[in-house]
Amino acid sequence: ASDTGSAVMRAAASGLKRVHMELGGKAPFVVFADADLDAAAHGAVVGGFVNTGQDCTAATRLYVQRAAYRPFLERYLALARQVRVGDPAAEHTDMGPLVSAAQLARVESLVSTVGGAATGKANGKGNGKHTARGTFALGGERAHVAGMEDGYYFQPTIITDVAPDADVVINEIFGPVTVVLPFDDEADAITQANAVRYGLAGSVWTSNVQRALRMSAALEFGTVWVNDHLPITAEMPHGGFKQSGFGKDMSLYSIEDYTQVKHVMLDTTGAQRKPWHYTIFGDAE
Repeated sequence: ASDTGSAVMRAAASGLKRVHMELGGKAPFVVFADADLDAAAHGAVVGGFVNTGQDCTAATRLYVQRAAYRPFLERYLALARQVRVGDPAAEHTDMGPLVSAAQLARVESLVSTVGGAATGKANGKGNGKHTARGTFALGGERAHVAGMEDGYYFQPTIITDVAPDADVVINEIFGPVTVVLPFDDEADAITQANAVRYGLAGSVWTSNVQRALRMSAALEFGTVWVNDHLPITAEMPHGGFKQSGFGKDMSLYSIEDYTQVKHVMLDTTGAQRKPWHYTIFGDAE
């Protein structure tokens, strides 16, 4: 998305056209040990897998404080295993296919950098396969849906034990793929969360109000949720920092962004010489 934004800016440059861009994202989902872990796990599943992960604000990078890492991961995996992949027109389906063959190929390509897709039947249960560059705690390959064998389906995928600068951590995947990494303290969480070129959205999960305020200020993202992820209201602005673009959608900010302001000043005195004309006439009568 950033490359596309650069291309649009180059095309607009010759005509000095203004551009307004909401580009890619790689949202951090920061969970502190004092958070409600059950609420965070539910938020992570919905935030990461809704719309098959095809959302610029999707919760794709989960950072969990070490003391809560295992308890959170257990909850997260248990809920993610319940996600039902299938026909998007069916009422019981939770997650449908990706939008195209090209997008499916992109997801597979990025997941393959972890060390190869997980083996075994695509039953959504994962096999905990370890690779040299990470662990598929869940998923890792295409999902097979009866009667829709040619569909662009991919399993809900959770990757652990991966390097913080791995491709799946720093690059937007735009699919149902998340990574879970540990952190030590607030400073570490801020450093890891901000260590990507994107800055669209992120969330903080904690029961400490002061920590929530500190983290919200320190995270370099246009939208920061506290104890939630994804909902946006029309009266609040939405837009990114860094390579996630500029300009805001929704709210008064967006109206101003799409408005060309004109200043009209009208003299009503009728005076031929005005008080400020001394700047050129000096002390002449």
